[in-house]
Amino acid sequence: MIDSIKQLTILFFNKKLKKNSLSLSLSLSLSLLLLVACQQKLTKQDGMILIKGGTFEMGGDNAQARADEFPKHTMNLNSFWIDESEVTNAQFKKFIEATNYISTAEKDFEYKDVNGKIIHQKLVH
Repeated sequence: MIDSIKQLTILFFNKKLKKNSLSLSLSLSLSLLLLVACQQKLTKQDGMILIKGGTFEMGGDNAQARADEFPKHTMNLNSFWIDESEVTNAQFKKFIEATNYISTAEKDFEYKDVNGKIIHQKLVH
């Protein structure tokens, strides 16, 4: 549906372009409104799903929470798209080959464990 609107917009835009700049502005505005309206109703496309944004409480407020989870606070999350299923090994391989990505497991790094001790991780070949 989005592609159809884009194609209609291009046709309309090209025809109005020859007439005058006011028509051009109006056609562009109308096209953008249509595109935004359609995207807001779209919830699934190309193997991805729309996760609606909203407000939620993040953090801890009891004895089960770790020290780094305090204080509990309100978060506002925008809507976002996410893959409908996990990335396969084949898809990840294609990504690595296209971007030369190097994962954390392929690098030396350090981190703090739950007790705050610094752990040095060396890559073993």
